[in-house]
Amino acid sequence: MNKELINKSIETERLRNEDYWKDKTSSIAGLFIFFALWVLAAIPLKYEEARVSGFTTWPLFIVLGTLFNYQLLRFLIEDDLQKVYTGLDAPTNQRAVSACLENLSWTIVEKNKNLIAAQISSVYGLLGQRMVVISSENYIYINVKHIGTGNGRFPSLFGLNRKRVSQLVSELKLQHPTSHKQQATADGLAVV
Repeated sequence: MNKELINKSIETERLRNEDYWKDKTSSIAGLFIFFALWVLAAIPLKYEEARVSGFTTWPLFIVLGTLFNYQLLRFLIEDDLQKVYTGLDAPTNQRAVSACLENLSWTIVEKNKNLIAAQISSVYGLLGQRMVVISSENYIYINVKHIGTGNGRFPSLFGLNRKRVSQLVSELKLQHPTSHKQQATADGLAVV
């Protein structure tokens, strides 16, 4: 990512990168799977001869609809950056994040003055995640996305992305315990 995209990401607190549209279309492809399952679950509601039993039809339709809507919500907010107050300057933030990612066994794939991108594979290499951390004065901005293995990917891994953010923040607290005290800021109380 170039400096202009990094600054725009910090300003909007939404990740902006060169592959933005490729990333979105791959996420839509994964989202389509949930939509298709939801539509298939609706067929027995309309056509009596397609029903297995009335007991399973409605719950299946509701569960698949909930999953689709959850994935749709995650799709809409997957580019949001989580702002974390550190109280450290940008170069120190950068060094601390780099050390934390190495401690967590993430593979750093991109690193420049204000940005670190890292990847991790899990579940026998089938599911992976990409973390982007932007360092600035007093703050770091974190985004984690499921990257999948093919052209389509699910927008969320049902809480695993948030778990990865928590792991990084916990590791940062271990390395710099005094930088994470409650601080009164112009935009409220930043607690991390």
